[in-house]
Amino acid sequence: MKKTKLLLSAAAVLSLCGFTTACTSGDEADHTLVVYNWEDYIDEGLDENGYEVGNSVIADFENYFYDLTGETIKVQYETFSTCEDVYNMLKLNSVKIDLFCPSDYMIQKMANEGMLEEFDYDEATDTYEGIDNYNNYASPYIKDLFKRNNFSKYAIPYTWGTMGYTYNPEKVDVSLVSTWEAQWNPQLSKRITVKDSVRDTIFTAVMHVYKNELDTLKAQYESGTISAEVYNDHLTEIFNRSDDQTLQKVKQALIDMKDNIYGLEVDDGKNEIVTGTYDVSLSWSGDAVYSMDQGEDSSNPVYLNYVVPEEGSNIWYDGWCMPKG
Repeated sequence: MKKTKLLLSAAAVLSLCGFTTACTSGDEADHTLVVYNWEDYIDEGLDENGYEVGNSVIADFENYFYDLTGETIKVQYETFSTCEDVYNMLKLNSVKIDLFCPSDYMIQKMANEGMLEEFDYDEATDTYEGIDNYNNYASPYIKDLFKRNNFSKYAIPYTWGTMGYTYNPEKVDVSLVSTWEAQWNPQLSKRITVKDSVRDTIFTAVMHVYKNELDTLKAQYESGTISAEVYNDHLTEIFNRSDDQTLQKVKQALIDMKDNIYGLEVDDGKNEIVTGTYDVSLSWSGDAVYSMDQGEDSSNPVYLNYVVPEEGSNIWYDGWCMPKG
């Protein structure tokens, strides 16, 4: 799960369903909509222990759809931990999905492999047919990201954020987590976790491998030798290196890191950092907000911080897609 709980408006889902060709008849409803999403991306009406505490967005949407159309719809809502899990299921034809919310790199991969349906998207106006809330109110930043990467016809932007570290400032000085070197720092041995995610963990290893080059670029930018645009372009190039030499260096870096970290996790970290299982967690920014809120609201308050390392960070973004089939 990448970020704090968000409410997905019924109107937005309705608009997406309107474009989905895979909405099929079900035994108990006029229509069935199969949705695969990250954990905690919408309000499912459950507390942290899984008990019902109110209506979910799903139930609200099903009622809204019936009031609007006079027809019933059943939303089959599933959550996933990694994009790769769902990608593999789709490749094996083991699931049929109407809507899927993958991350940027997976959108690109699936689009390149011809796995996604196209939305009714007008490139000239940068708008989608029938999704007025998005057209009028979506973040200009994320809209521009999708347009520049040619994602817009295959995915509707949903959320975005950064990668960084959530940490307990009473136990860890900020200087230790202000660099991606934290995962290799013996001062944090067995006190830090990283993501069980190929994309995100390899990214941190690339930052470690090219630490000296990143420091040189930062110094050039701060001295005014290079502009912000040039600095960002260089950072982006380093972030995305995947040549054989880089991969060999990254492999060794990850092997070295393995003995220093507490372990790998995907979704447990946002709670375990609160309970004190470890002191630092590689986090998506939304998870960091969730952890900080949970810590402050706990019976024995824990005040956590979030920091983006000074070398720079990956900006991730997710979007709604319609898998073919």
